[in-house]
Amino acid sequence: MDQIKIGKFIAELRKQQNMTQSDLAEKLNISNRAVSKWETGKSMPDPSIMQELCSYLNINVNELLSGERICIDEYNTKAEENLIALSRQGNKRSSGYGITSILTLIFVVLKLTNNINWSWIFVLSPIWIFLIVATVSSLIVLIIGRIRKGKW
Repeated sequence: MDQIKIGKFIAELRKQQNMTQSDLAEKLNISNRAVSKWETGKSMPDPSIMQELCSYLNINVNELLSGERICIDEYNTKAEENLIALSRQGNKRSSGYGITSILTLIFVVLKLTNNINWSWIFVLSPIWIFLIVATVSSLIVLIIGRIRKGKW
């Protein structure tokens, strides 16, 4: 995905709708600095507001992620390209959550199938306590950040 191309596309569509950055930001309940960052290619819209953004710009998410209008003939190809690009981006961002998720999944499966011996869980309890504290701390930091940015 080309953030600069997407940003120029957002700016072009916003102007076609006779909206300022402030107008669009107000509709999306975000700061106009966020819109400016999108349009300069410094950041991407948060996935939680992409559909709403697309409805104001009269496009679909696939067109937004492509940074251009898409004709029907190439829609599936562009959708696949965008999914691949998003998965690559997601792989770069998810660093420490993979191991925690896998361990939690293993623990839940063992518990549901009654194949867990509670005596060994006490050996691992310091690890689980650390993981729980780290997860809760991360969530608190994320929530406070979103509150400060006015996204919540």
